[in-house]
Amino acid sequence: MQNDFLAGLNLMVVGMGTVFGFLAILVAAMYGVARLVQTYGEPGVGDSSSAADDESEIAAAIAIARAYSGN
Repeated sequence: MQNDFLAGLNLMVVGMGTVFGFLAILVAAMYGVARLVQTYGEPGVGDSSSAADDESEIAAAIAIARAYSGN
C-alpha cells in the first residue's frame, strides 16, 4: 500500500514537472519571437501613431453601418 502511494506521488511529480517545463519553454519561445518581431518586423506596425488612424477608420465604419441600418 505504501509502495503504491509513493509510485503515484512520483508519477504526479514527474507529470507536473514535465508540464511546467513545457510551459516554461513555451513562454521563453514567445518572448523570443516577440523580440524578433520587434527587431526585424515591418516598420510602423505597432506604432502609437497608427493607432489613431485605426480608431478613425473604426469610427467611420461604425458611422457607415449605423447610417445603413437606420439607427
